Amino acid sequence: MGSQHPPDGAARWRTAPGMILATVVLMLTGCAQAVPQVALSPASSGPVPWDRPVVLSGTNGRMISVEVHGSPRPVTGTISQDGQQWTSQGLLTPDTTYTAQVRLRSSGTTVVRQVTFSTQPAQRIVHPQFFTGPDQIVGVGTALIVHFDQPVSDKAAVEQAMKIQTSVPVDGAWHWFSPTEVHYRPPQYWPAHTSVHVTAALTGVYAGDGAWGDRGHDFTFSIGDAHRSVVDAAGHTIKVYDNGTLVRTMPTSLGKPRFQTRNGTYVALEKRRTVQMTSCSAGITCDAGNANYYDLTVHWNVRLTNSGAFIHAAPWSVQAQGSENVSHGCINLSPVNAAWFYHFTQPGDVVQVVHSTRGPEDLIRRGDPGMADWNISWNDWLNGSAVRASAH
Repeated sequence: MGSQHPPDGAARWRTAPGMILATVVLMLTGCAQAVPQVALSPASSGPVPWDRPVVLSGTNGRMISVEVHGSPRPVTGTISQDGQQWTSQGLLTPDTTYTAQVRLRSSGTTVVRQVTFSTQPAQRIVHPQFFTGPDQIVGVGTALIVHFDQPVSDKAAVEQAMKIQTSVPVDGAWHWFSPTEVHYRPPQYWPAHTSVHVTAALTGVYAGDGAWGDRGHDFTFSIGDAHRSVVDAAGHTIKVYDNGTLVRTMPTSLGKPRFQTRNGTYVALEKRRTVQMTSCSAGITCDAGNANYYDLTVHWNVRLTNSGAFIHAAPWSVQAQGSENVSHGCINLSPVNAAWFYHFTQPGDVVQVVHSTRGPEDLIRRGDPGMADWNISWNDWLNGSAVRASAH
């Protein structure tokens, strides 16, 4: 018998499964969608530089927003016109882990992708030293002194990060004496018994020239009683006031001609029970045969300047105290009076010298904290603020 051909229907039936399978495969292939992704560009397995832009690249979707978290410094950036890249603006914070939340639009659907990256550590960290410490009780003439261990070039950024809050309303301002030292004080002396809270939020603060603030600093100190002493170089007396009331008048001897004690407002910087004072260390003379040579152990010392001015006990000048100036610039008292003044005084107390023939200008120029803070006008003080200067 010759070959028999199946009915038309049977033939169509055998070929139908193949046709259906091909159709299903085509349908599945057409429905599969590429998943939107976001990654660093170029890819990096380690920390990225903090001083260069970070670029995130997207695929299979269009970026519509990017939020970056992980640092106290806000991170901003721009999305390219085609929605395929986001580029950061400004500096990132060193040694910090960031998380970017990226929203993309793909085929009418919004998806969120997360990218985590870290920044390289900074090569320079700026550390501040505060010369008024936590819980310390100080006088009404205190200036908050901050010394940095390396120069600050972006003074405005650092200054803005250091905030002062007080228990009663008190205005105040910062004044830069150098790239490494800044002081804060009010226009007039602090009100007695004021609580002063310092917040130096230096974490993530760029100090310029590749240097960054070290961390946050937060502490409180207090202003004690209002102590003010008036030293009369012509009358040879010290009048001591406690909260406005005269409590003691003492005879004194100040600097003799050529070594006159400077006029002006001093601040008590520190107290020392004993100090070895020499004319050589004071820059006067190292020649033991010179009439101005001295090498003495001195008691009951209240330091008024870094340059070496003290109120101290001087038993060798008791006969001159009250009538003649015979010292090398210090303010002499009898041992009894010096001991009383030593115990009365707190750091930051005000000492005003009047009727001398020598001014404070050299110590102001040098930024000596004993005299620099209260012998310039308030307007000149404000001119030393980087924030005020940048606002002009």
